[in-house]
Amino acid sequence: MGAVIFGAILALALANTIRGGGREGPAAAGERPQCRVTLIFLAPDSAVAELVDAATGRTGTAHVIVDACETDAQGVAIVYDCQPLEGMSRKPRAAFDGRESISIEVDGPTAWHLRGWLAARVGAPYTVGSTCAAVIASVLRGYRGPQNPSPGELLAALRGAS
Repeated sequence: MGAVIFGAILALALANTIRGGGREGPAAAGERPQCRVTLIFLAPDSAVAELVDAATGRTGTAHVIVDACETDAQGVAIVYDCQPLEGMSRKPRAAFDGRESISIEVDGPTAWHLRGWLAARVGAPYTVGSTCAAVIASVLRGYRGPQNPSPGELLAALRGAS
């Protein structure tokens, strides 16, 4: 019984640590005119990311970010990202340059709805169900896949819908 209680306390402590406090990153100050809102599925770049990919169908992806066509005050392209210790934040697009990726454009009202939804959550902590893939899935109209998908599951569901 003591081991169960200790395990539960350890799990809660770990969950609280993983939750992250939410960092905002650079503020959105402008838009890139000829840009289309794009989901960018990134290839694994670490052993942990390789495990995520292996556990979720080996799609070659372990993370998803969203390019919502925004720039910071200096005109630098920024994207939306979710990380366990950072929560939902904006980061320079260049931070992900050089990683293999698969891009899927989001059109029409869904694109702007997704953009607004992400912007409203900048600074929010990372929790199960608020991962980038889960947030994206909850906003996409017509999405037919797992409720709290991994990036690979989201990509597979979107490819199946195409």
